[in-house]
Amino acid sequence: MHGARVFSSKDVEVEDDPTCNDVKLKTIMQESCAVNITYRNLTKDATVAKRSIQKAIEEKFSAKFNVICANGDFSYVAYTETYCQTSNDDVTCYAFKPL
Repeated sequence: MHGARVFSSKDVEVEDDPTCNDVKLKTIMQESCAVNITYRNLTKDATVAKRSIQKAIEEKFSAKFNVICANGDFSYVAYTETYCQTSNDDVTCYAFKPL
């Protein structure tokens, strides 16, 4: 196949996205929001999103993560190597593993 490339599993984890550098983290956050926020009609509740996302991430990663959620814009600086920001129509959340 012309132009085909084989990527190792390490390459798959890296996504060219300035708001998220960990595919697993992004998936967990999106699934957590979908199950706990959208389907239960809590799309505008940043507090519920924050706690739900943090619980899901910490269970899957077996590590502590900080999670910030808001119903509007927010600005932040974080010293981290693992981070992700996701949003739905109402809530934006940023999760990161502190150094």
